[in-house]
Amino acid sequence: MLFDHYYHVDVEYEITFPDLKSMMNGADGALLIGDTAMQAHQYVKERHISYHVTDLGEAWKQFTGAKMVYAVWVVRKAYAGINAAAVDCLGKTLLKSKEIGFSQLSAVVAKAQQRSGLPIHVIEDYFQTIKYEFSGEYRKALLTFYDYAYKSGLVDERVKLKVWSENGA
Repeated sequence: MLFDHYYHVDVEYEITFPDLKSMMNGADGALLIGDTAMQAHQYVKERHISYHVTDLGEAWKQFTGAKMVYAVWVVRKAYAGINAAAVDCLGKTLLKSKEIGFSQLSAVVAKAQQRSGLPIHVIEDYFQTIKYEFSGEYRKALLTFYDYAYKSGLVDERVKLKVWSENGA
């Protein structure tokens, strides 16, 4: 959507194993997400490789003025209607998990550093930068994303959000 509406360029996509070196051997650019993206960025910085690295969240903010929503937990409406108690239980479990993670943040950061190999300051910055709430501002941002997905023909109809509440409604 950024290529289409912000940069105004046509691109040809190829799905491949997420390895920066091999991706750049066969293409003009690469899209990586998550730990792989952070590791690739660190690799480029440490070796002073002359790649232009774009943070998608920053580009999205420049383009739309909205924040980037990186992840959401989604359940089909029909499933939630039939399995309301299970969906509610899982939602509460996820919230409790977040609470436990924040109460043991230093252990979470240490484990993330161990698994990713990224410098500790990068991991700490990540956990301080990412927001874990779905406030009205983020809901609006997600709707902006879906609106551009609709304009790009990636979804067939405009998306309407229904956020599951504590009481299962």
